[in-house]
Amino acid sequence: MSPDETKKDPAEYDVPHHRISIELGGQEVGYAEMLYFSEPTRFFYLDFVRVKPENRGLRLGSYIVESVNKFLDQKKLPGVLMNIIKSDEAATGIYERHGWQTTEFDNFMIYSPRKKMPSEMVKKMVRRINGWCVKFYDNKRDEKPLAA
Repeated sequence: MSPDETKKDPAEYDVPHHRISIELGGQEVGYAEMLYFSEPTRFFYLDFVRVKPENRGLRLGSYIVESVNKFLDQKKLPGVLMNIIKSDEAATGIYERHGWQTTEFDNFMIYSPRKKMPSEMVKKMVRRINGWCVKFYDNKRDEKPLAA
């Protein structure tokens, strides 16, 4: 299991795309996808964590989040995610159990090897993610960006 540090189709992403994949019996059963941003500071946006439905309940989601954390620790860079998990889903709280912290911005969480990120820097990262999402989804999102 190692991150694939190649870019996806540049027409799809305008930032480097990293993937951590887990396999059982030669088949991919789960993965995490992260996007690397170099501005306003260097950080990763945890875009997706997925476990195939037939493989849920095996703690693979925890394993993936632990792998993401190790990756971020090795890079010495923070990670930011937009937590859109419904409160009644089994995965709720998985990030907090693995050291991700809520922020002052609804639905955004952060993991930092430095443990404490200045609020102003978190705000800039959230703005960067929102700007990228609007651009990437070509303003077709069902909702406006979540933070100012």
